[in-house]
Amino acid sequence: MKMTKHTIISLFVFSLLAGRCASTPENPNPDTAVAPVQSNEIIPSRYKTLYIHNIRSRAETPYIPQRLKEKLRIAYLADGRLQTDNKKEESDIWLYTTIEHYRKTPLHYDQFGKATQYRIAVVATIRLIKNPNILESKEEEPVLLPTTTIQSFATFSPLQFETEMEAMESLMDSLGQRIVLTSFEGWYTDLKTEEELNYKVHKNQKSILKNFQERSDVVIPKDMPKEERDRLEREYDQYQYKDDE
Repeated sequence: MKMTKHTIISLFVFSLLAGRCASTPENPNPDTAVAPVQSNEIIPSRYKTLYIHNIRSRAETPYIPQRLKEKLRIAYLADGRLQTDNKKEESDIWLYTTIEHYRKTPLHYDQFGKATQYRIAVVATIRLIKNPNILESKEEEPVLLPTTTIQSFATFSPLQFETEMEAMESLMDSLGQRIVLTSFEGWYTDLKTEEELNYKVHKNQKSILKNFQERSDVVIPKDMPKEERDRLEREYDQYQYKDDE
């Protein structure tokens, strides 16, 4: 039988549809197509606008709140998924941020005992809620993201003519990016440094890492499965945060 071009195209389309609806372990019913994978998004795509509340601070850091708010606007603009130049009542989502701690720690000293390098760190918490005016019912959950802890670090050396203010600018950039990623994904593991991903756990903190009970000094490797690493890092960060209070 001589096959025309139209016949060949028809058979090709039929074979694609047949393959899509074929019985597989993931799709045991051959009469239905495989459904797309659903992601657990923190912010549903139907929400387009975000209001960034003035940032509170429990630390003596008058510079940080306003500067971080500016960094957040820039980071959300670069991300492109949410607009932030809106009035509060006209925004779909409200972001609350609190600076919980600011630390400045000497890392290295010279022979006279003078610090030659410092590490600065900021611990912040964020919370995302829906604008009450857009809730479809009284039963709808208004909280998109419960209170979540985020940390960021930077170092500077006076010997290299680096200042604390310059390090703070770098830290604010990093913290803003981590907050944006956390608001969409619930965590910021992908932005963690090698030092953070491979931190050592002190002996008296071993109890929270149940999978490593036989070891007195634990290193969480970077190649550990993401889900397991995220769980352990959450536990460790929560432990650290409570220990600092």
